[in-house]
Amino acid sequence: MDYSFDRMNPADLDSVLEIEKNSFTQPWTRQMFENEMRGNPFSEPVVLRTGAEIAGYCCLWFMFEECHILDFAVSLPRRRGGWGEKMLDWIIQKSRDKGARKILLEVREGNKSARALYQKAGFVEIAVRKDYYSEPRENALILMRALNG
Repeated sequence: MDYSFDRMNPADLDSVLEIEKNSFTQPWTRQMFENEMRGNPFSEPVVLRTGAEIAGYCCLWFMFEECHILDFAVSLPRRRGGWGEKMLDWIIQKSRDKGARKILLEVREGNKSARALYQKAGFVEIAVRKDYYSEPRENALILMRALNG
């Protein structure tokens, strides 16, 4: 199936917000995504399109020699179909292209499927943020992927 990675735009927000609501107990708001699309020089919000459908999205910050994954989700019907891997592969290549030396993210300690996806892509745990998340209260694991060449 054909797919593309495109900069997120306001017309994408209804679909993105639906995926966000189905993915997180404390979803980002429309305003949070709008702020990522404008006014933040570090931000690169991206959607993964399959035809007219948005299969997933990510919000990235490129700062200095780092990429920070702030938000990352795949639509419910597309989960377990390799789309998360495609997005991570794209993020890794984009980070290299922008001169990043590492990629960082936070993930809920109990999110086993996301942790498995990140581990498969070469991310390792470097720290724990105790009780970082609420609803439910849970630790955040800080994961990193070093980029060599």
